[in-house]
Amino acid sequence: MALSPEEREAARLDALEHFDILDSPSEEAFDRITRLARKQFDVPTSIVSFIDGHRQWYKSCKGTNTSEVPRGDSFCRYVMAYGGPLVVPNATHDPRFAQNPYVRTDPGVRFYAGFPLRTNDGHTLGTLCLVDVKPREFDPDQLELMSDLAHIVMD
Repeated sequence: MALSPEEREAARLDALEHFDILDSPSEEAFDRITRLARKQFDVPTSIVSFIDGHRQWYKSCKGTNTSEVPRGDSFCRYVMAYGGPLVVPNATHDPRFAQNPYVRTDPGVRFYAGFPLRTNDGHTLGTLCLVDVKPREFDPDQLELMSDLAHIVMD
């Protein structure tokens, strides 16, 4: 019997709680990954985040001083909904994001690439994501590298 969306979300939140990572101190292992992703992809911001019932919390963030955003404003919530990577070449041209407060402010998010942080039993707990203030494309080799980095985060 398939779980309802509410039951799936409850199971995901239980898995997130089991990891005991929310609101934990910064860790160099995660910071290395965000620094590496930021430099490798030449973006101003790279984030490892986890999403609870009401917010997206940043375990590691290079390129912004923000430590969390409301879940409703999060680009990464779409990664969780889709269960796979999400690349947005230009957020101003995407109806899901064009009115988002982080797109409408200056300089504003233009490019976003988010990759799921998934447990072995399939729960997406958060994302590894890249953000840029300029539109850009993402090629298959870049997708593969980001997927590998997301797996390293979960390791």
